Amino acid sequence: MEFINPIVDILCSEDCPPDWLIPELLTQGSLVCLVGESGAGKSYVSYTLSLAVASGVPALSGLVSKCAPKRVLYFDDENGVQDRDKYLKRSWLGLKVGNHGKEPALRLLDTNFWPVSFQLGTRDWQEQ
Repeated sequence: MEFINPIVDILCSEDCPPDWLIPELLTQGSLVCLVGESGAGKSYVSYTLSLAVASGVPALSGLVSKCAPKRVLYFDDENGVQDRDKYLKRSWLGLKVGNHGKEPALRLLDTNFWPVSFQLGTRDWQEQ
């Protein structure tokens, strides 16, 4: 595949609106690096955002609004399975509280949310 430098097209074109995953917060297809002290809540916030997007429910006091559910592939190569499961359960219960006591649909989460742990960098991670 030949690389074509699109700089002139980019500089001379009209701005196009972003394809928002979470309006005014995250664009679809972007790589996000969340950094902070250990125990600051990065994993909890990340799992909560991911479950909200996958189930289409609002989250984090309206930061994430109700939307059409989207598929989420969540790579967690930092937390062990026990911690991952703890974060998922807490996030799911938090979404229930923020959704007026209504649980996010398990059917949607089963279809749209895939947590993957300790797969990146293994010989066959792409196939898995």
